[in-house]
Amino acid sequence: MTIDQVKLVKLAARFQDLSIEPNVKTSLTEFGGTIKGLSSKQLKKADVNLSGKVGRAAPLNIVGKINPLSEDAFTDLVVTLGAMDLTPAGPYSGKYAGYGLSKGKLSLDLKYKVSQKILEAENLVRVDQLTFGEKTNSPDATSLPVPLIVGLLKDRKGVIEVDMPIRGNLNDPDFKYGKVVISTLLNLLGKVVASPFALMGKLVPGGGNEEDLQFIEFQPGSAALLESEVHKLEALEKALDERAGLRLDIKD
Repeated sequence: MTIDQVKLVKLAARFQDLSIEPNVKTSLTEFGGTIKGLSSKQLKKADVNLSGKVGRAAPLNIVGKINPLSEDAFTDLVVTLGAMDLTPAGPYSGKYAGYGLSKGKLSLDLKYKVSQKILEAENLVRVDQLTFGEKTNSPDATSLPVPLIVGLLKDRKGVIEVDMPIRGNLNDPDFKYGKVVISTLLNLLGKVVASPFALMGKLVPGGGNEEDLQFIEFQPGSAALLESEVHKLEALEKALDERAGLRLDIKD
């Protein structure tokens, strides 16, 4: 079976989540493009070139190769989303993060490859100028310290970048992609909270590990710092400069 070309022209879809108040609404518009060379032959790959707009403004592009008609379905796609306004999703933030959402833009650079039922995914998530509003006291909110996490992840330009590679076997009945993504993200954020100095050390080349940066030691009976301890303070200074939203308290 072969299909020379599938052409999509000006498709549109609307999403509305009625399970949350106020409702979350978004849309996909001006979606179209081509899928060329579909075939049931095992080695054939169809070229995908699709694009559209999310929320009528953020560009969405899907490019790559697929072979959904063969016995061993093959996928190799790159999905990019540019600067989608996050404020329409503010009700989710209020319910699950515990804070309202004042502003923020989301960009995605996703790469998905499926071969012989093995999924390899790269998920680069970029959030620009994420700013929370007032606390909502939602009973469904996470117990994680959200302002601290944002302060640790947001750089001096107000950008948060999270890289989440995922691998799994689609034949495994216990493998659910959505659950894996959420579990991976929560695990990452948990590590950020549990080991903030480890993250800060990684911001500076040769910045040291968590144990190095958590403590500054003095020689007994002396107020003079060893050269190694001065290096820790310099690393902390550079890391705090990269994370302008953080405040460091020092205890003796």
